[in-house]
Amino acid sequence: MDRATVFYIVGSSLAAAAVLFSFVGLNSASFPSAATMKGILTLFAALVIGSGTFAVLSARAEQKQRRAEVAEKAETEEASGSTEQPPAEGGASGPTAPSSDGDPNAGALVFADNGCGACHTLADAETTGTTGPNLNKNLLGKGADYIRTAIETPSDTVAEGYPDEVMPSSYADQLSDVELTDLVAYLVQATER
Repeated sequence: MDRATVFYIVGSSLAAAAVLFSFVGLNSASFPSAATMKGILTLFAALVIGSGTFAVLSARAEQKQRRAEVAEKAETEEASGSTEQPPAEGGASGPTAPSSDGDPNAGALVFADNGCGACHTLADAETTGTTGPNLNKNLLGKGADYIRTAIETPSDTVAEGYPDEVMPSSYADQLSDVELTDLVAYLVQATER
């Protein structure tokens, strides 16, 4: 049984236990007794810790798989010499080699390595996180400057429907300037479609 399956089983058990104990509690004036309450709290603590642990393990496994896929894709493109991209609107096609505007392939690795997909949905990265906004929608039509600001000082660009300070403000310190530039290039490319 894989980690994701265990996560869903433990998470479902947590939800079922919450519903069961809520139903029993509402229908019984003497529920819960002190001993029962200790057991319930122990059960809930175990289920919360278990689901959290398997969520983290599943996210790490997904990140590892995504890094391998991105590396394999880059190696395949490098080996075949096929780094051409379709032309941008009104422009000519060109290589995706690193430039002053960043390297989208390297940016995909930065996205995967920093666990961005655990919080954000991004079709290109095949991630489905929901803690933060869906990048396919939220970054559509936004330029590199907006995206970089959203990463470096997220409080300046809080997405509608999300509270401030959910996105860590430490990425400007954690990532090098090259990594940030590559990540922005990747996000621009991944969300312009």
